[in-house]
Amino acid sequence: MKLSKMGASNEPKDLLYFQNLVPGTSDSPFIDRYKKECLDDNDPDNERRKSLLDEYPPILSFHPQQKKKFYEDEARMCSFCCGGVLTSDNGLKNIDNYMYSNNSGKLYEGSAANIKSQLQEEARQEKFGSAEQNQRMTEINQFSAVVDQREKNSAPAMTNAATQKQSSTLNPLKTDLKPRDADS
Repeated sequence: MKLSKMGASNEPKDLLYFQNLVPGTSDSPFIDRYKKECLDDNDPDNERRKSLLDEYPPILSFHPQQKKKFYEDEARMCSFCCGGVLTSDNGLKNIDNYMYSNNSGKLYEGSAANIKSQLQEEARQEKFGSAEQNQRMTEINQFSAVVDQREKNSAPAMTNAATQKQSSTLNPLKTDLKPRDADS
């Protein structure tokens, strides 16, 4: 993923970057609150930070002290999922660091596996078959789908030959009949 407006060498070094995967659009109340709470007109990096919101999905940039407060406040108001990114001269690189809320007021932070594990533990604590447990399972599936889609979109494309070779080696239904040896 390339930065469209400026190169990463021009990025402020002290900022933390997160892609807004859910809701994932720059015209959402989530982004509006981000602009109000985190973008300061006196900040020399303000224009660059605003331009990152035009990326798809939008990229939120935080000074270290802003990130935790913003996400904790948002966890009390809405559902969201943001994935961490690092800047480099080649653009942005996805990292396995997420901020997630299922609108329960609780903020989940960490790797995708860590967040899934926390959600699974909460689902296990609900009464078996209850609406609450079903809701937790839905949340796990939704979070997993967002993470999988992000990983799929950032994975390098395989060549057609490599894809065909991989699919033929992984197909348990495809068999090659070989004649039995006369010796056996």
